[in-house]
Amino acid sequence: MSVEIVSGANAPGQGYSKRRVGLIVGVLSLAAFMSSLDLFIVNLAFPYISRDFHGSSLDSLSWVLNGYSILFAAVLVPAGRWADRIGRRRMFVAGLVVFTLGSVLSGLSDNVSLLIAARLVQAIGAGMMVPASLSLYVSLPASVSVVSTPASWTRP
Repeated sequence: MSVEIVSGANAPGQGYSKRRVGLIVGVLSLAAFMSSLDLFIVNLAFPYISRDFHGSSLDSLSWVLNGYSILFAAVLVPAGRWADRIGRRRMFVAGLVVFTLGSVLSGLSDNVSLLIAARLVQAIGAGMMVPASLSLYVSLPASVSVVSTPASWTRP
């Protein structure tokens, strides 16, 4: 049960062109942005959701919002540990697949129960992507500006 710390010439991303590093930063930033956006966008869409699912109680509709937040927060720390064990890139891609699946299921849901379940799937995917994306940033080559990389990860 050991975690291998890789640095120097053997670090992932060494020898990548500036363009490729920029593309990596863009993809990781977009994934982090989408998981944050998904956390908050439903607040804006809530009146439309309640209108589309008329007859649903406010209690059940609140789980569309709260379920995502709770599960997202609960998955972050274990997912970071899992990423250390199975690989950051593997965890990031798995999280992206799970998040995308949850997004598709959310769009296809025809009742509140399915929407809540789909949002929980999204939360798991987002919780897997975020810690993996940050650790992938840290492993980028030293030629990337120390200021621009974390700033791009945190900007909306």
